[in-house]
Amino acid sequence: MVIPEYNDGKTGDHPDLIRDSRKATEILADEKTDTRKGGQTEAESKPQQRIIVDMREFRSELPSLIHKRGIDIDPVTIEFRYP
Repeated sequence: MVIPEYNDGKTGDHPDLIRDSRKATEILADEKTDTRKGGQTEAESKPQQRIIVDMREFRSELPSLIHKRGIDIDPVTIEFRYP
């Protein structure tokens, strides 16, 4: 397997994990503007978004995409118990 030098894991600036400096709500506000209101956006202060992600899901790309959008991730191990 060939890994580029910048992806060797020795530095903290992996290109896939670079986080957008804007908040997730700002990104959504840029994408969704209501043309009926002349492009005005609602001035609501929303709390920082957090998502709970099972540790096994960190093998996929989804957690890094969520992190890029500026959403905080809480990694946990979710246990399932059957009766």
